[in-house]
Amino acid sequence: MDTPRYRPLSLCEVEDLQAYRPGGLHPCSIGDTLGNGCYTILHKLGHGGASTVWLAQDSTSANGLVTLKVLASDSSQRPPRELLINRKLQEVFARSEHSQHVQLIDTNFVEKGPNGTHLCFVSKRRGPSVRSVNEFYSQHRKSKLRGSIARKIAGQVARVVQQLHGANIVHGDLTTSNMLFMLDNSAGHLSGRAVYDLLGSPVQEEVVPLPGFNVHPSAPAQATEAADITGLIPHLADEVVLSDFGQSMDIREAARDYNPATVLHYTPPEVRFASKHGPIGPASDIWMLACAIYEIRAGHSLFDSFLHSDSLIWMEIIETFGKLPQPWWDAFEPRHRWFEEDGTPKAALVQRGLGNSIISEESSLRSKVELIGDDEETAGGEILDALTEPAHVRPSAAEVDLLTDLLQQMLRYKPEDRITIHEVVRHPWFTYGVQ
Repeated sequence: MDTPRYRPLSLCEVEDLQAYRPGGLHPCSIGDTLGNGCYTILHKLGHGGASTVWLAQDSTSANGLVTLKVLASDSSQRPPRELLINRKLQEVFARSEHSQHVQLIDTNFVEKGPNGTHLCFVSKRRGPSVRSVNEFYSQHRKSKLRGSIARKIAGQVARVVQQLHGANIVHGDLTTSNMLFMLDNSAGHLSGRAVYDLLGSPVQEEVVPLPGFNVHPSAPAQATEAADITGLIPHLADEVVLSDFGQSMDIREAARDYNPATVLHYTPPEVRFASKHGPIGPASDIWMLACAIYEIRAGHSLFDSFLHSDSLIWMEIIETFGKLPQPWWDAFEPRHRWFEEDGTPKAALVQRGLGNSIISEESSLRSKVELIGDDEETAGGEILDALTEPAHVRPSAAEVDLLTDLLQQMLRYKPEDRITIHEVVRHPWFTYGVQ
């Protein structure tokens, strides 16, 4: 582990400063220009384990703003999977009616800096993720996406996945964090001051070395917090794009031990338990897409990720769907804390005696769908817009039947038992309520 070189920051949503080292992240600051002066950094959008993402002004295009992803030097030494798969995606979606719903890399360039050579990806400016919008609506407006809007954007994503699978491509990270809202025409061609009117001025903090260390050119002079995207909420369109193909793979070329890294509460059982039990394929996307569909409709995740505990998430999955098939059941070592050998929850008294603070109770997928909107505390004081309905509005009995049926077929434990994406897109839930 690297010795800490910088004083801890008070900012949230900031990358690890220790990643600024030779071979690591490129030190970017507001106002910097990259790509031989073509791109001026205006604001921070976020970061990943091996990249930072920025909102930049493109001096070469009338479109104005672009998203700029700057990879760590170590990740730039060979063409990353994201760039290789992008070339295939450009071919797949070149004449597709769904091309507007996929986020492609428009161009790329190399930037040299004190930490090495960095590959940079340029793509179209988009809005916030479905996940962040759901969180904003829930926490600040007591609302969630209207059922008709949820079904529409879920259908857009499903049809993109259908196109991917038809080309033998697995996305590998189908979460609502990788589904981005498009912005409507009212956002216009933003630049300069207008960006800060919407997103606020960048929040920055000086990078200070710890005693015994000097300020090093490897790190930026100031750390920058990711922008608050809530200013974009009034400009959201009822259209989304699927993004981030860094975990994607052509299944004809995938290694048998290829396991895409996705968040815990979206991870399919064959990824969580497989190791040597079988390759990842299109059915893995189906499981993740089901989790995303529920989250889009409900405004919260299907399996609770609050404590970020793998064991608790799989406890919830098992109490919903029953005992895992072998050898996965035996591989889930904490099972004896909550479950009998037949997969049913142990008596609550027994679970408490085993030291469990969280008690497993038998559940069902249907009950989870029926509980969408079941929060009377949110009634009153809602702030609504064209995309939303009050958080306490519940789906009709007919929609509960349809959504439960769809998800039940997508969330079967064994990959070979799940429906295909072609069956998913034909399911009547997507067109429920359409005249």
